Amino acid sequence: MDITFNYIFYIIITMEIEIEKLDDLIQRADEIFFSREAEKIMIEFYKLKTKVEEAEKLIKQKLMDTGLKLSPHFKSIKGEHVKVNYIPSGAKYQIDLSKIDNIPKELINIKYLPNSKEIDAYKKSFNSFPDGISERSRKKTISVYIKKEDAKSKEYQNNPEA
Repeated sequence: MDITFNYIFYIIITMEIEIEKLDDLIQRADEIFFSREAEKIMIEFYKLKTKVEEAEKLIKQKLMDTGLKLSPHFKSIKGEHVKVNYIPSGAKYQIDLSKIDNIPKELINIKYLPNSKEIDAYKKSFNSFPDGISERSRKKTISVYIKKEDAKSKEYQNNPEA
């Protein structure tokens, strides 16, 4: 599907209308504890969020496809206000653990991570932490899950339209 000016204009107008609902949601978000109406607004917000995220994926795919059509060596394009990069992400190298003894130690970092399940079991058994392990202070966050639209379903999902 080619993105034309009219289509982009339609998307922008539609998004502006939907974004106006965000102001209402922000003002009334705490009403979810008291009102089905506020709950409906939350559902609409997460549907809009899903649509925006899907649109972002499609836009990025279209940019990548077009850039690679223009040049198989496409890396970036810069406009007046937007720069698009096509670069690798994630770890640059991988380690074959079956050959770990052959790798010079200065070429690898060893990262120690706590095993929460084992530590919980230890604490339960001994009523304390082993020397060298302590519990961290962690920030609490809000997670919102929308109940699936199937009337019989008791499942909730973080992405309403997945």
